[in-house]
Amino acid sequence: MSAESVNKQTIRILLVEDDEEDFMLLRIMLRRIREQDYQLDWTRTYESAIEIISQRRHDILFFDYKLGDHNGIELLNEISAKGSRTPVILLTGLGDRKIDMQAMAAGAADYLVKGKVDEVLLERTIRYALERKQHEDQIRKLNAELESKVQIRTRELQKTVDELQQFIYVSTHDLQEPLRMVNSY
Repeated sequence: MSAESVNKQTIRILLVEDDEEDFMLLRIMLRRIREQDYQLDWTRTYESAIEIISQRRHDILFFDYKLGDHNGIELLNEISAKGSRTPVILLTGLGDRKIDMQAMAAGAADYLVKGKVDEVLLERTIRYALERKQHEDQIRKLNAELESKVQIRTRELQKTVDELQQFIYVSTHDLQEPLRMVNSY
């Protein structure tokens, strides 16, 4: 999604957060962003998040770090293992660099500390995460095209090698008879 195409459609967000107040705060911040329309869906539990995410209806995912017996990094790892490529932004009340590093290593698009997020940071984080996903999708597509071209070229080269081997076999066979004649003289 380019910046222009992002602005032309509603961005669907799923928030996985067990605290209703944090959901309400995020909803208020998103409504204050005038340049873009957002649809914010909310679920409270890790388990329901797995089910909702599997439906692939959202453009971006926000995970609270603490989710009952689980955490947002575990959720990120689980959905990634299931093939989800939806950008994830981890939210936490802790400004812990270790958690930040774990989130980024797990593939999070960003890490935001609750209470330090405003509309400008939120909008920029969403936009950058979506643009990064678009670029990654383009790279994946180009890599797939390149791989396909390599496979086609490999088959063509193998066909040429096979033809050359056949030519060499026929040529050596055809040249053996005149050599026998020369040897017999």
